[in-house]
Amino acid sequence: MMKDSTALKRLITSIAFALMLAAALWGLTHLLEDKISYREKGDYFSTDTDYDVIFFGVSHMWNGVLPMEMWQEFGISSYNWGYSNSTPAINYYLLQEVLKKSDPKVVVLDINGVVEYEDDGNGKYDRDSMMQAHVEYDRFPISVNKIRAAIDVFDDYDGRADFIWDFILYHNRWDHLTREDFGGYVRNRERGARFLDGISHADIAWTSRDERIDNLEDYTCYQYFIRTIELCRDRGIPVLCTCLPHICDAVSQRVCNTIGDKLVQYDNCSYYNMLYDDLIAYSIDTHADGGHVNYAGACKTTSRLGEYLKNNYDLPDRSEDPEWIAGYADYLNLRRETLAKQDMFLSYLMLLKNPGLTVDIEFYDENMWYSQYIGSEVYFAGVTPATLPVPDDIGERLAQSGAAVPESGVCAHTVLYSADGSIYDEAYWMYDQSIESSDIGDMIVRIR
Repeated sequence: MMKDSTALKRLITSIAFALMLAAALWGLTHLLEDKISYREKGDYFSTDTDYDVIFFGVSHMWNGVLPMEMWQEFGISSYNWGYSNSTPAINYYLLQEVLKKSDPKVVVLDINGVVEYEDDGNGKYDRDSMMQAHVEYDRFPISVNKIRAAIDVFDDYDGRADFIWDFILYHNRWDHLTREDFGGYVRNRERGARFLDGISHADIAWTSRDERIDNLEDYTCYQYFIRTIELCRDRGIPVLCTCLPHICDAVSQRVCNTIGDKLVQYDNCSYYNMLYDDLIAYSIDTHADGGHVNYAGACKTTSRLGEYLKNNYDLPDRSEDPEWIAGYADYLNLRRETLAKQDMFLSYLMLLKNPGLTVDIEFYDENMWYSQYIGSEVYFAGVTPATLPVPDDIGERLAQSGAAVPESGVCAHTVLYSADGSIYDEAYWMYDQSIESSDIGDMIVRIR
């Protein structure tokens, strides 16, 4: 009897120790892991929203489709799981995790990435972007699917176990801990997306729309792209494949021209080629990196894609959903915060589109209207600047604003008013002669 009692105590002690060790490891894992996954995609898990549309793709999807803008215009509830170098192979397993929480009425797949990674290792992921892959995977708990993903997608990566248990990767982050590691991280307010606020004057070297790419079926990521469509078919989920407007090379254009014919055999799949829509003015709708659409380009893309979804799928109108109304208010705050940080006049004008603020703009130089870029941004934002002479008291105004600059060169004044009439942001703008450009719109900067 004594022996049985002693054995039971040892068993209880062992179980208690194992539980405490597991709890300690879980706590350390959460504390030490990089919180970028929580910042970028954590909002997906923070609500009980069952999204009607879910987007997957590389950075062109992440930066190019804005769920908050789509909800505001069409009442569509959506989430953007796009991210930089989120390949079709990664997305195949990612979708299986996402479907554990959501029951979407449509899955939208960006075709970018089906051939671009073929010559990079095993052709399934970008070897130089491992942390970007962690952003997509870290937030999901360990599961059979997550283990399969690590073994399959990263089969030539010696450290693939850190995708199963990221403590292996982050265990030595002690010196890099910040307040957000203790719960202070700022969640994404864009339903997974990320709009870009800079501007560059880019263009595309177009190829013939008749050009095709041979042997598309031989590309590794294309095979995963098709497996994703088949997975949705087996779940009864319609799929919309799309080529989003973006600065792309000849190979991407050939894929765009080819893939539609390949997808017709899948009765749950439609293809909407947006690349050739007369939609984006790349000379003004491109981000400063020269490859992605900026906020203006994303708004145009989102509006056109939202219209297509609304007209072709049976999607409920969530316009009156209190959770989305509150979320959009948070999103507007983000837009305003970003707007107030702008130092370049063109970016500032671009972000004036429906900021939920009263906008007052004064131009002090009629020549500003000869800038094609200023005119484009004014039209996009839907604002009406007044053209006035330079105020006689401009020196006093600048002094009051704290601007230690000469009066000469001042060309504009902007004021943003909150709903209660208080000033949210006020700025004077001047020509910076050190900026070389053929368009004066590029030369206008905020006076500090």
